[in-house]
Amino acid sequence: MSQYIKKSLRTSIVNYVGLFLGGISVLFIQTTFLTESEIGYLRTILSLSLIFVPFLLIGLDNSLIKFYHRFNNTKVEYNQFITLALIIPLILFLIFISSSYIYFEFSNEVNSNLKVFKESFYIITLFLFYNIYYSQIKALYFIEKKILLPNLLSDIFLRSYLVFLVVIYYFNFINFTQLVYIYAFFHLLNLFFLALKLFKSIEFKFSVNLKLFFDKRFKDIYKFSGILLFGSMSGVIVSQLDIIMTGSITNSMANVGIYTVAFFIGSLIELPKRPLLQLIAPDISKYFSTKEEHKVDLLYKKTSLNLFILGILLSLLLWYNVDFIFSTIPNGEVYSAGKYVIFFIALAKLFDLSMGINSEIILYSKLYKWNLLLSPLLVVLTISTNVFFINKYGIIGASIATAITILCYNMFRSVLVYVKLKMTAITIKHLQIILICIPGVFILESINMSNLFLESIVNVTIVFLLIFLPIFLLKISKDLNDLVYILLKAIKR
Repeated sequence: MSQYIKKSLRTSIVNYVGLFLGGISVLFIQTTFLTESEIGYLRTILSLSLIFVPFLLIGLDNSLIKFYHRFNNTKVEYNQFITLALIIPLILFLIFISSSYIYFEFSNEVNSNLKVFKESFYIITLFLFYNIYYSQIKALYFIEKKILLPNLLSDIFLRSYLVFLVVIYYFNFINFTQLVYIYAFFHLLNLFFLALKLFKSIEFKFSVNLKLFFDKRFKDIYKFSGILLFGSMSGVIVSQLDIIMTGSITNSMANVGIYTVAFFIGSLIELPKRPLLQLIAPDISKYFSTKEEHKVDLLYKKTSLNLFILGILLSLLLWYNVDFIFSTIPNGEVYSAGKYVIFFIALAKLFDLSMGINSEIILYSKLYKWNLLLSPLLVVLTISTNVFFINKYGIIGASIATAITILCYNMFRSVLVYVKLKMTAITIKHLQIILICIPGVFILESINMSNLFLESIVNVTIVFLLIFLPIFLLKISKDLNDLVYILLKAIKR
């Protein structure tokens, strides 16, 4: 586990710089220069473009990671495999946009839920193309264990572009429509650069071999991708449907804007997860293919423990400083309506972190077929909870629905992994961490100062002294202790 943490350090630095830029963009630049409705519209466009990706990608990004080792015996065959994986989504994309265009062109009445999609068809198409092929190219980078550049471009450059565009929009150099189109153009420019860099480094040559479609090895890919379509679809629905349904049910882009800002804050605690899983995913696939399940079990326990520790520290720091955060951002009194959105989203993300790599274990093991059952259940649960809770509680209801869905889905996956593979993420160390946190939480709950800045300093100090320090001194996680020593050495230099 330590080697993954060390390898992810550089990527984590990129993620944290990206987080800083994202925080500046969402919490300060956008809340100052854009209205809540404009923030909501931009977020809705991005969500609509993402929600169609699984249907057009049909799990091929994960198929690349799972099956690449079957086709890398020769350079020619590897190129043919990649070529087919790139062509199939393009064909589906062209069919989708053509049929959508014809439908909107000749249909007199459009369902209210599709109104935004019709009005923003061309811009959504650009973002959709980017999201499809970014997933494909990123998967190839993961195979090559080169995760730094994709994260650099998505976390830093794209966020920097948006900050720049919002500022020049505010000073009337461009209008809002031009802002959105130029932002889409920057996405495509990043994609082109990523693809060019990757293809040059792996010496990729476009090579079509239709006979490969009928190769016996492709049968498993068909089966895996078909089933994975449901898994990918459900994952995207959980992450994007709350945004779309909030706008649709409340009929207010301003509500979506407030929800977007609050969701961003609540999601900060899952930051440590992404770079770690990006490095681990190819090895999980490899261990299952080489029958080394014991290594997967070890990774399962270690990722769960380490991510739970980081998640609980970040969630406590976030929640007990939330009022101070709102006091510092422009129009904070407007966006503070999303305070309890932050609470429920952070709670859901913390539980997700504590379950470690259960999703990846199902995805890359023989259990992937269970997505046929789990995914429809997740979709039904997501839609039903969003309809009920958004109608009843508005944007807070959307966060409650998301939390319930994430909690239930993680429980289903964890039980499945335990029953079928005899693997569990939870150990006695998780209980030790909870017991350590209880006294600190009681003290944090009792603190109430009129000066929010001073209260924030006190809260951070309590989390450090009463929660982080005992976890570190008791050496509950050797990997995280090693990480602290690495960081201290780096600082001393």
